[in-house]
Amino acid sequence: SSPFSSYKKIENESGDGDKTRYSKNRPEDPDTEYKTAPHQSYSSPGELKLIGSKLAFKLKEGRNVIGRKAQTSKSDIQIESNNNPSRLSREHIVINVKRIKDGRYIQDLSLYKNEVNVTLHNGQKIEYGDSYFLKDNDEIALPDDIKLKFIVPDPEKTTT
Repeated sequence: SSPFSSYKKIENESGDGDKTRYSKNRPEDPDTEYKTAPHQSYSSPGELKLIGSKLAFKLKEGRNVIGRKAQTSKSDIQIESNNNPSRLSREHIVINVKRIKDGRYIQDLSLYKNEVNVTLHNGQKIEYGDSYFLKDNDEIALPDDIKLKFIVPDPEKTTT
């Protein structure tokens, strides 16, 4: 059985195929709409590279909360912001890393809460309740001009 059998395809209105969505009712977020097709899995959970620096943050299996570095932040990955005041929330985005039956990983990106400043996935604005399956080299633009690249160390370039 496919790891995506529980996802329901939602046809887009224009019929052009560019905005095919997938939906999955998850107990923690029943209204999530997947905006990208769930078609790639990787041999590792992947990492986020901070564009313009040498910093990289390894993702772990499960829930990874990414946000601004602050004493009161509960984020797993905390990023320093040079803006004062910062527009990046202490808990801003979430990347869920799930191991599927064949031992490989899928990753999906969503906003942590309803009210955060504009955040982009490959140039497209993310709305609360939407989720995007990540692919190698996807770019996430956070407020305060912070850009992350999702990288998967996968020398064989094996995807399914």
